[in-house]
Amino acid sequence: MQRYSETAAKEEAVEKFKRSNPLLVMSLMLLFMGTVFLIVGTAVAVVIQKTRSDFMETAVKTEATIVDIRVTGSGDDRVHRVDIRFYDRDGNEIITRLSYYSSSMRVGQQIVIWYNPDNPYSVMDDGGEVATVLVLFIFGTVGLITLICGGIMLSRQLKKGALRERLAREGCYVMADVTEHGLSNTRVNRRRLFRIKCVYSDGFTTHEFEDGYLFDNPLPYITPDNKIRVCVDRNDYGKYFIDIGGERQEHTV
Repeated sequence: MQRYSETAAKEEAVEKFKRSNPLLVMSLMLLFMGTVFLIVGTAVAVVIQKTRSDFMETAVKTEATIVDIRVTGSGDDRVHRVDIRFYDRDGNEIITRLSYYSSSMRVGQQIVIWYNPDNPYSVMDDGGEVATVLVLFIFGTVGLITLICGGIMLSRQLKKGALRERLAREGCYVMADVTEHGLSNTRVNRRRLFRIKCVYSDGFTTHEFEDGYLFDNPLPYITPDNKIRVCVDRNDYGKYFIDIGGERQEHTV
């Protein structure tokens, strides 16, 4: 079997990390989702506000009476239907249904509404701005939190990638004893990731290494005597990467 040089093996491991780092993929997904939430939330809020603004240009303000509150369905499918009655400016009695419900509503309660004089059955409540603020708050909060999480994760992965590149130039390999490897409980895009743990003793101290976010099965890189290469900082073994992507080993079943 042709042997890789140590430098070539390090460089290949670094390139593989860049191409198939699950946490890097996850951070980019979070950034994308956060951006989508902000864009969609802003767009929905603008549409709601524009629709209300156009309606209010000609709408007439009046008081209405809640005449009926009916509940249909049950559980998550439970829906409240609120019917109101008011009189338009021509004195015509109008009975129509509200597009929203509040737990504070009661039959006989007086509420302030706005109606379209050309179509009195089209009404809006007096607090429509709340819907715009609520949409912006919900989508904005979720979007910002997602963006922040994605940004933090991306920053960490970029630093981790920079560390690997430095170790590829300046670090050295040690052969660590594998203590555990297999599938983890973590999933990215519905794909379960692999994990590996190993230890190495330099004669004075036992160093533990692990990686729980691997797209690729580490088994092909474990030697027949249950060891795997770990690239470490010569002066600080706490800075390392397990060589998943270098030279594959032959295993017999």
